[in-house]
Amino acid sequence: MFNANEEDTHTISILQKELDTLTRETEWLLNSQIPNVVLDLKRGLKVNNPDNTNKNLDSEFSGNSTLAISSNNNDSLKGYVTLNGSEIIKGELQIKLHNYNRGNLIKFSISPLKPFFVEQIGDAQNYIKVALDTLDSTHEPFTKLSAIEMFETTLKYITNSRNAFININEEKNFPYKTCDAQMFDSSLPEGIAIDFRIEGFEIVTSVYAFQFQAGATTTPTTTKLVQLGGILGTHKQPHKLCKYKDKLTTILDEIMVKSLDPRLEENAIERGWYSWWETKGFFEKSNITNSDVSDNFVMITPPPNVTGNLHIGHALTFSIQDAIVRWCRMSGYPTSWIPGTDHAGIGTQSVVEQKLFKEKK
Repeated sequence: MFNANEEDTHTISILQKELDTLTRETEWLLNSQIPNVVLDLKRGLKVNNPDNTNKNLDSEFSGNSTLAISSNNNDSLKGYVTLNGSEIIKGELQIKLHNYNRGNLIKFSISPLKPFFVEQIGDAQNYIKVALDTLDSTHEPFTKLSAIEMFETTLKYITNSRNAFININEEKNFPYKTCDAQMFDSSLPEGIAIDFRIEGFEIVTSVYAFQFQAGATTTPTTTKLVQLGGILGTHKQPHKLCKYKDKLTTILDEIMVKSLDPRLEENAIERGWYSWWETKGFFEKSNITNSDVSDNFVMITPPPNVTGNLHIGHALTFSIQDAIVRWCRMSGYPTSWIPGTDHAGIGTQSVVEQKLFKEKK
C-alpha cells in the first residue's frame, strides 16, 4: 500500500512520463510527419496551379473538357463548348428564340483567338496559388504554432477556392457584365448577349435577347424556372426590365442550360482518395527508432451486447476504437489486433435464444 506522500510522488512521476511522451510525439509529428504532409499538399495543389507546367503530374483535370449544351425537352439552345483551364476555347451554339428574329435559328461559333474567360475558375486557381505560396513561405523546422497557422491559412484559401464554384457573384454576369462580341467568329447581332458561369459542378450557358428602351414604366416580371429532363433548360417570358450598358433594357427572351462537367463533380474527385492513401502508405507503420514506442499496443473490448439499444453504442465505440488502433499502428506501435473478452452479453444472448426456440415449438 502507498502512503499519501508515495501516492503523490507516484502520480507526479506518471504525469511527468506522460508529458515527456507527449513532447517526444509532438517532436516526431513536427519533424517527421508534417514535412511529408506539406510535400503531398504541394503536389496536389500544383496539379491545379494555373502556372503549372510540369507535364509529369497526372491529373483528372488535365486536358480539355467538351460539354454538350442541350435539354431533353427544349431545343431553344443546342451546341457544345470546350473548356481548357479557366477558358472556353471553342464552341458552337444554335439558338432559337420565340420573341427574337421571328423564331428563326441563329448560329454562333466561339473563336479560339478570343476565348471566354470564366472568372470563377480563375478565382479558384488564384486561391490555390496563394495556398501554395503559404506552404512555400513556411520553413522547417516547424513549431507547433507555425504548423497550426500554416494549415489554418492553407485551409482557408482552399475553402475559398472551392466556394468560388458555389457562391455566384451576380456582378460578374449579365446584365452587369457586358458580353464581348469579339469572342465569336461571326458578328453578334445587336440585342443578343451570351454568358457562361459555374454553378457547383455544372457549366451554365445563358442566352439573352433584349431591346433598349427609351422610357419603360412596366413592372418587371418573370416566369418560374422549369426543370426539363436531366439537364435544366429554361425559357423565361418577356417583360423583365434591367439596366444593361447604362441603358434601360427589356429582356425579350432568356434561355439557360446547365451542362455537367465530370471533372468538377465531388464524387469523381473523392473516389480515388482511399486508393491514393494506400499507395502513399498512410496505413503502414512508421519507422520510429524511439525505444519508448517499442511496446505493443493493446485495447481490450467486449463483444457487442444483445440488447438492441446498445448495439448502436457498441458500433460507435468500435468505430472510435478502430480509428485509435489505426492511428497507433501508423505511429509505429506493433498493433496486430483488438482482443475481446467475455461478458454478460453472451449469457443474455443464450437465454434469449433458448426462449425464442421454445416459443417457436
